[in-house]
Amino acid sequence: MYKRIGQDPVLPLNLCEGDCDSDDECMGSFVCYQRDYYFPSPGCSGVPENSRDDYCVAPPLKDNGWNPVLPLGLCEGDCDSNDECMGDLVCFLRNNYEPVPMCSGGSGGDRSGYDYCIMPPLKEFGWNPVLPLDLCEGDCDSDDECMGSLECFTRNDLTHVPGCYGDGVSDYDYCITPPVYVLNPYKDTWANHEATAVRCGGHLASVLNTDEMRQITYGTWTGAYQKQPCNSEPFGCWHWSDGSAFPNPNPLWDIDEPNDWQGGNEDCGERSKNSGRLRLNDLPCDSLQGGTYTLRPDYDVKCMNPPLKDFGLDPFYVGLCEGDCDTNDDCIGSLVCFQRDGFEPVPGCFGPGSFTFDYCIIPP
Repeated sequence: MYKRIGQDPVLPLNLCEGDCDSDDECMGSFVCYQRDYYFPSPGCSGVPENSRDDYCVAPPLKDNGWNPVLPLGLCEGDCDSNDECMGDLVCFLRNNYEPVPMCSGGSGGDRSGYDYCIMPPLKEFGWNPVLPLDLCEGDCDSDDECMGSLECFTRNDLTHVPGCYGDGVSDYDYCITPPVYVLNPYKDTWANHEATAVRCGGHLASVLNTDEMRQITYGTWTGAYQKQPCNSEPFGCWHWSDGSAFPNPNPLWDIDEPNDWQGGNEDCGERSKNSGRLRLNDLPCDSLQGGTYTLRPDYDVKCMNPPLKDFGLDPFYVGLCEGDCDTNDDCIGSLVCFQRDGFEPVPGCFGPGSFTFDYCIIPP
């Protein structure tokens, strides 16, 4: 179902989300489908909110031959079984030119009788199904109703189910592959790390027990933060950025933490820098350090790169992924100026930037 994030959305955009301007603004292998007025986007249901918005869709069918290099990605073929598809993708079998769900034809990639890899479609077995449920099956009520390590994705209405294709039944919950813990070692503030995690389709990690704390790199940001103003510090106003319940007081706090030690403004939480401690510690949110995220296993690696930033045509010394630079002398330290003619991808940076702008990068 179409979902309008806005004219200047947080990137990257997921399936059927808009408004996008280029493929770089879409997650993973999705591409930006340019539309004329209310012309439908392949694989998206409903009616778009804005007639001129463009939406991220699955790529067109791609023919890699009858004996392709494996594994095959989204909308690639010819596959013979699910084992030949990447990750959780499944092989859509057909006899002739039957439409391939969510994938568009064209580009010479559609061959009669060829089979293509797609995201597994949502399947419904009623509100009291035979258990356990497999990937993208519902309606589940808890993780225990899902097969193996799958977990139950709870939702309202027709919220997109990560890793699955289709709208399903309104308010039905489906079994999905659980998110993974991902370290971003780039030293930055809590807010910037949370923004990057959201751009990658997740959040800074919430931690509900010591087993989960073992997955967090020590001395990195978690999703713990304190809402201000708060009249019950230091314990009373803490939350997880993904909306999970945060008990107050929380047994995961380290000894004598949280303590607001640095001037009363320690409003964000890290895993303790002592590697032997499976505990939380509070810090000022503008401290610079890495962050541990929870993301979908198929997250787009490029979303972790620093976003391109523009400081006009005549900036004074610009940093990593910043522009517009003219020569290496315009870049801070050992960075070099990456020259381009249009919207060429900037190595190590995220986003399209401004047309013909040049940006400072780490030397290749």
